[in-house]
Amino acid sequence: MRDGELKIISVIRKKAAQYFLERDYKTVKRKPEVRNLAQSKNIGILFEVRTKEDFDTVRFFVSQIKERYRKITVLGYVSKKELLQTLKSDNEFDFISKTDFNWYYKPQGYVIKNFMSDGFDLLIDLAMREHPALIHVAAFTEAKFKVARFDEKQKQFFDLMIDIKKDNTLKYLINQIKHYITTINEQYS
Repeated sequence: MRDGELKIISVIRKKAAQYFLERDYKTVKRKPEVRNLAQSKNIGILFEVRTKEDFDTVRFFVSQIKERYRKITVLGYVSKKELLQTLKSDNEFDFISKTDFNWYYKPQGYVIKNFMSDGFDLLIDLAMREHPALIHVAAFTEAKFKVARFDEKQKQFFDLMIDIKKDNTLKYLINQIKHYITTINEQYS
């Protein structure tokens, strides 16, 4: 196939993914509960591993918030085969790739389904760009409170969104999320 044909297929695939996501999301019945870090004992973190530095940044963040003996489950989406081969799942980190999704990015497989049904107090989505597969996972993950980077197209799926136009880096997003999830709802902790 030529590049033009691949781009057309990609656009169709993303539109189909968006259609099915919005259609299926209408059935979700959820009442968000504002949670701060101190109130959250079971935390899910979702991110895209684009570089080894991304992984190291998220691992450091996890080590910082784990200090209070929280249960933390991390799901990383890896798009590059060579990077996927160097990363190994462990007690905190699981990795998924495009093979874990169907044609319109609906999650398949037990790793994703376990993550989505874990009943988190807090879900932190650290995706730095719009990715249909990760949006689907975040939208349908059972969590009392969901936090992510601000994206107008995704605001229906999250309870708190952080604008990072000032510094569009993973480290800045993490610092902003830490700030807000530490101070929000603090008087009830």
